[in-house]
Amino acid sequence: MFNFVYHGIYSFNDLTGVISHPLNNSYLFTGKGIGEIIVLMNSEETEHQPVVGGGIVVSKTPFLGGRLKIRCQQTSLLKEWLFATYLKVKQSEAFHWARMGAILRNISTGKQENFKGMSFTKVPDEIYSKEGDFVEWDILFAEYTGKPTI
Repeated sequence: MFNFVYHGIYSFNDLTGVISHPLNNSYLFTGKGIGEIIVLMNSEETEHQPVVGGGIVVSKTPFLGGRLKIRCQQTSLLKEWLFATYLKVKQSEAFHWARMGAILRNISTGKQENFKGMSFTKVPDEIYSKEGDFVEWDILFAEYTGKPTI
């Protein structure tokens, strides 16, 4: 008789997403052409402060946004969409600057993350080498909601 042990499975191919801006519609993606996406939160959501008598006061602090680092192939359609959106936003009124949003969803775990109020920090550094490479877009977001997995 076999003894089965559950192991968590991760597959980047199970990641789907959409990134959109009113000036450039939406871009639907899977793992194709993407090296990695990193979600970074800007702030701690709790603070512990010692008090007289040896206790700890725990404070829930407000969420202060974060950033997405999107590494994609320099020849990918995602890189083209991001660059075209950057140019349209940069040449438009300030009103459009942080109107980008994104949804990331892992179809195998059900985890979903939503980002709003996204804006570019800069265009990525250009890399010229003998082989194709990845570029990294650094995008700030103001709002985040996530559906955690168990």
